[in-house]
Amino acid sequence: EVKERLESQADTLQSLAQADQGPDHGRLARIMHALSELKEDADEDTAERIQSAYDHVEAHRETVSGV
Repeated sequence: EVKERLESQADTLQSLAQADQGPDHGRLARIMHALSELKEDADEDTAERIQSAYDHVEAHRETVSGV
């Protein structure tokens, strides 16, 4: 189940990266929340990779205007 959920998040992030308009704060917050939940259910190596993805999303979120 974790693998499927990670693949879904990866697909979502890829689609967002290729979109003409980037995601808003709310969408990024939901992605970060999903990654946090996935990290809790993952093995140590996978959890480190999820943390890296989380950090990248967080860094991007800081560049998004708004809230």
